[in-house]
Amino acid sequence: MYCYFSKGVYSKVEKGITVCIFGIILAFYATLVASGGPDWGEMGYSVVHWSFPEASLTTALAYISTNAAVTSGIYGTQ
Repeated sequence: MYCYFSKGVYSKVEKGITVCIFGIILAFYATLVASGGPDWGEMGYSVVHWSFPEASLTTALAYISTNAAVTSGIYGTQ
């Protein structure tokens, strides 16, 4: 009730979400650097010779659920 009837709550929530998204981006790049980055030769090979690996459904569902969480965080507050 407080959030619904208060003034300026939406802008505070929006700023908080923006900070969280920047945190996610920084964590991604930190992980990319810490892991040594992608193997560019293998990536180039995979672009030309692609296939679906076994048990890739769980990876795809994890990817979709991660993006859905961020999206619902942004658009669910309007």
